[in-house]
Amino acid sequence: MDGYGIFIPIVLGKWAYISIIGTLTGLWWAEALISGAITGMVVGDFNLGLQIGATLTLMSLGMWTYGGATMPDFNTGAIIGKAIGALAGAGANSLEVGLAVAIPTSILMTQL
Repeated sequence: MDGYGIFIPIVLGKWAYISIIGTLTGLWWAEALISGAITGMVVGDFNLGLQIGATLTLMSLGMWTYGGATMPDFNTGAIIGKAIGALAGAGANSLEVGLAVAIPTSILMTQL
């Protein structure tokens, strides 16, 4: 795969927006697991999307925003990590690359 056309980033950007709004309103489908699965369907590697989403969902267990604390945005991390991980190619290397991008992205989105 040489890269993505313009259609996939637009769809993923719209899904990231919907996911962030869902997180702020407390909807059940606004989880990293769901974001990873939907990104996997869009990009074409559903299994990798579930793996990255499940890992980020496990990282978010027990975290909640009490008293002004801010938790990482694992939804956006799952979307970006899955998209970059799919570009790395098939195999275990794509999971490592996806998580290596997803975790810093989640933390960076806390600041944005």
